[in-house]
Amino acid sequence: LEVTEPAPVVTEPSKQTDPEEAAVLGDANLDGKVDITDITVVSIALVDKKPLTGDAALNADVDRDGNVTLTDLAAIRQFVSKVITFF
Repeated sequence: LEVTEPAPVVTEPSKQTDPEEAAVLGDANLDGKVDITDITVVSIALVDKKPLTGDAALNADVDRDGNVTLTDLAAIRQFVSKVITFF
């Protein structure tokens, strides 16, 4: 059995309005922190089938598979609830 490292995921650089503001993984509402509001934003996007765009989509895609899905929502919820400490 051979174990190999996963290939690195390459994403587009952040295009946030303030260049000094770093992207925060999980921060779907782009306020610089991950909290219940981000869970709400992702939930509404998924229920209403209105995909997030730009930095909101990049930040919400915490599993970096290229799509914002229920898996991302669950991970953000676990992070906010302190079940996990990183994505």
